Amino acid sequence: MADPPRRGGFDPTGCADRAGRRRRVGARRHSDGISRRESLPADDAAPRRTAGDVVRPGGRRGRQGKRDRALGRGRAGRRPRAVRRLGWRIGAGGLSRSGRCIRGGHVSSVRPGRLRSRPRVGEQERPVSEVVFIGTSDAFGAGGRRQSAVFARGERGGMLFDCGGTTNTGLSDLGISRDEIDVILISHFHGDHFGGIPAFLYAALYTDHRKHALEIVGPPEIEARIHALADAMGHNLGGREWSFPVQYREVQAGERLAAGPAQIEAFATQHQPEANPQGYRVQLGREQIAYSGDTGWFEGLPGHIAGSDLFICECTLCNRELDFHLSLEELREHRDDFDTNRLILTHLGEEMSRERGKIELETADDGMAVKL
Repeated sequence: MADPPRRGGFDPTGCADRAGRRRRVGARRHSDGISRRESLPADDAAPRRTAGDVVRPGGRRGRQGKRDRALGRGRAGRRPRAVRRLGWRIGAGGLSRSGRCIRGGHVSSVRPGRLRSRPRVGEQERPVSEVVFIGTSDAFGAGGRRQSAVFARGERGGMLFDCGGTTNTGLSDLGISRDEIDVILISHFHGDHFGGIPAFLYAALYTDHRKHALEIVGPPEIEARIHALADAMGHNLGGREWSFPVQYREVQAGERLAAGPAQIEAFATQHQPEANPQGYRVQLGREQIAYSGDTGWFEGLPGHIAGSDLFICECTLCNRELDFHLSLEELREHRDDFDTNRLILTHLGEEMSRERGKIELETADDGMAVKL
């Protein structure tokens, strides 16, 4: 009976018993302690290796050899043929093609021809600030959305830009804990921007049993205005024992102060003066966020937000109708004046809420999250 074809040989009958051949080879391996490759004739055999030798032909021993094999390298450190044919790259950052790096199931963009490396041992990847829009409507809940509130999470803590009456509901819906908020920054004293503070304080006291301090920063009279609001709602903030310190801090236009994780700079805006309106430029970690609050167009606005990573800008109206609220018409006219990496429109009125996602400028929606 003819022997079955050798490894790499051709069986013209196609009748070789592969399973039996595996069993016979396996039996030889266990009986005489040699490998299948070594059992072949010398003229067809690969370089000899023992059970303890992990070196591939043309490869390297030890840790470098293991790394080559982990990256799919064969002879002389070459990549698998399929990988070379498809134009993929293998590097410390993972498997990539056309400037995209795949690592752990996540696809991220990198510069074409360049791979993003993993952090060294003991290093951490650069933290990224995240902005979550809690409420994006005007004062009247246009489009069924919540009143103004924007949560920003930085390297050293979190803060709120404004705190409308629906803020607690939004935080709960989006799974954001009030304990993450170290600073509440108020732009002006209209109910859809600061009306949620009394309820926030009570929830922090009775529901969260908060212990760490909270800073509430805003225009002059911030403490008196909040206490007057709470009194009008039947709450007496002053006659209560708090489990956590509450610090009220005033900041006027042109002033800077440090609060919690943020460096805050205030500027005056074009809105109803009795509400003490202000906008802000905030340094949160490595990122700068500009926030308009409520305002109409004024010539100094582009200068206040220049160089920011994100400008959160109100856009209540579609057409120019009021001098104390911005419109889409005005923002289109002045778009090139804004030196910012990203412009997102919020505080959308009824007509603007219907234009959301249909216009060339980016619009916010409740629950929208962006990373900087």
